Amino acid sequence: MFTAAKVVLFIIHLFLTCFFVLRFCSKWGFLYVQKLAYLLKKSYKPCIYQGFIVLLQQLSKPSIMKRTKVFYNVLILLAALFLTACQDQKDIPEVSSTEKNLVLSDHISNQKVMSICEDRYGQIWIGTFRGLNKYDGNQYHQYYCVDDSLGLPDNHITDIYRDSHNRLWVATVYGVCLYQANGNFNRVSINGSNKNIEKILEDKEGRIFFLTMTDLYQYDENTNTAIIKLSKMVEKNCYNYSCHIDRKDVMWIVTSYSVKGYRTQDLKLIVQCPVQSYPIASFLLDGHQLYISGYNGMQLFDTDTRKWGGSSCSIARLANPQRHGQLHPSVWRKRQPSA
Repeated sequence: MFTAAKVVLFIIHLFLTCFFVLRFCSKWGFLYVQKLAYLLKKSYKPCIYQGFIVLLQQLSKPSIMKRTKVFYNVLILLAALFLTACQDQKDIPEVSSTEKNLVLSDHISNQKVMSICEDRYGQIWIGTFRGLNKYDGNQYHQYYCVDDSLGLPDNHITDIYRDSHNRLWVATVYGVCLYQANGNFNRVSINGSNKNIEKILEDKEGRIFFLTMTDLYQYDENTNTAIIKLSKMVEKNCYNYSCHIDRKDVMWIVTSYSVKGYRTQDLKLIVQCPVQSYPIASFLLDGHQLYISGYNGMQLFDTDTRKWGGSSCSIARLANPQRHGQLHPSVWRKRQPSA
């Protein structure tokens, strides 16, 4: 909403601009227009800024200036700005001008990308090694850690997740937070010593889980707290690398040495299978095909049958799609003729 002071200041700016540009059409007038455009972009609605610039470009044409008096140009300009300001802008929420952790830029904050997510408005969120970026199709909105409690817990982003309620979660190496419509971040209190959140998940019942390299937390809506559910889940020199929830609502955690399945209702361990090679990354396909990449190729684990399997050729193509004749090392060894 505009205050009375803003309205008066806005009208003064408009008359001065029209006076400079339409009356004298000098370089000083256009310099003043650039300054006014900057003030409009910072202080008023973006729709007003865009409508003002488009209309001013049209009125500044020599053919129009010769045929139209200054007074009528001013009236047209004011009417167009009023109509543009009344347009409905409900699709994308406005960014609060009081945000201290927001920087506008034409490029990403860091080249080391850790996570990518799309929000309900089609905007792309990119988490990097240094800073969080929101790409709206024109420019990057960069968010950083600030001293107060309304910013990110840390600049090192590890995961971004959009839940079933279209809420946007951001995990960092020093905690997790929830993005607010006003551009601030609601930090979640973590009831544990390990705050390095690696993964954010949600089950079919809407429960939110946070995974670290050693522990598993569950989010409590009432207290805005991450409560530790599984502590020191792995043995010595073993760490959690990734986590997925399959179509049967079973949580599968990929560790250094095994794949563990937990029921999300009570987080009880129901199955544990050793991995064939040291894992690097994983991907859950069709809700039950868990692909795990390692230093020795690609592995496929079926969460329905809870067995390692799948077609050897398909695994080989996923492991190295550019070299059609090369198979997974374990398959290659099996197909070698005996000496």
